[in-house]
Amino acid sequence: MEERFRSELLENLGMLDKSAVEQVDRVLTGLFSRYTVGTKSNEVIVYDGNNNKILGRYLASMRLEGKSEQTMEQYKKAIQKMLDNIEKPLKDITTNDIRYHLSMYQSVRKVSKATLDNERRYLSAFFAWVTAEEYVVKNPMLRIKKVKEDKKIKKAFSDYEIEKLRENCKNKKEKAIIEFFLSTGCRVSEVVGLDIKDVDFDKGECTVFGKGSKERTVYLTEKSIYYLKEYLGSRKKESQVLFANKSGNRWSKQSIEKCLKNLGKRAVVDNVHPHRFRRTFATNALNKGMPIQYVQKILGHKSMDTTLIYCVLDMESIKLEHKKVA
Repeated sequence: MEERFRSELLENLGMLDKSAVEQVDRVLTGLFSRYTVGTKSNEVIVYDGNNNKILGRYLASMRLEGKSEQTMEQYKKAIQKMLDNIEKPLKDITTNDIRYHLSMYQSVRKVSKATLDNERRYLSAFFAWVTAEEYVVKNPMLRIKKVKEDKKIKKAFSDYEIEKLRENCKNKKEKAIIEFFLSTGCRVSEVVGLDIKDVDFDKGECTVFGKGSKERTVYLTEKSIYYLKEYLGSRKKESQVLFANKSGNRWSKQSIEKCLKNLGKRAVVDNVHPHRFRRTFATNALNKGMPIQYVQKILGHKSMDTTLIYCVLDMESIKLEHKKVA
């Protein structure tokens, strides 16, 4: 009912510009989030448990499927945030409630479209499960479409930027971490979980566990091996982990991100974060002639389409390849 009313009203606002219509839509979304409009029903439905119990069962099912604790935490945060904001039993949550929640999340947090779509994706998976498990009759996410991202090219580091970062490293640990990222293209979560025993210095190889606990091999350059050995030899506390904090415990994801951000400030290089090193590895490998299926395997991607997103081909390389076939 509320969807039909909203659609008909917005259709009759053709005389207004796009921004005005969007504002009206937000106001309507906010109003409908406080009310439920529907037809009268005599159907009696029994629901088992409250929201938190159902969320706990969902997380348990994810654990049985082999999802990582980090992945489960991301889903839990997004779902708990939605439940706290809407403050309704799951059976009463409507499409409009979720639209309003996502709209306010974007407005208040100023998140990117990619981040917003991740939130939508987490909620979509959750509601698909609760519908299948018959905790709710109708999936409220079915009419919420994927958030279209702006197609912006995410640039890799240039050779000049890499040299600036190298020159501004203040210790052996920073040198080791950036060379490791550049050499392997690893995700930061993968680096956090590494132990020294995972590295074969003689072969220049490292075994990592990626998404879905899938094992793969990545490779180390001579420079990466050199700085890694230098760093390990300089540590004052013994530890089995590859990258450790001062206490000898694992260097956390947040600490690595903070370290690289500070390095970027010292080097006057913008947007320095772990994932950009991964993108740089992929782009450089492809531009230097590595077949894309090899790049895909090293990065641990299921789909080659995902690998292509990471790779920004150098225009000169494209021009040279064109000359070969033209």
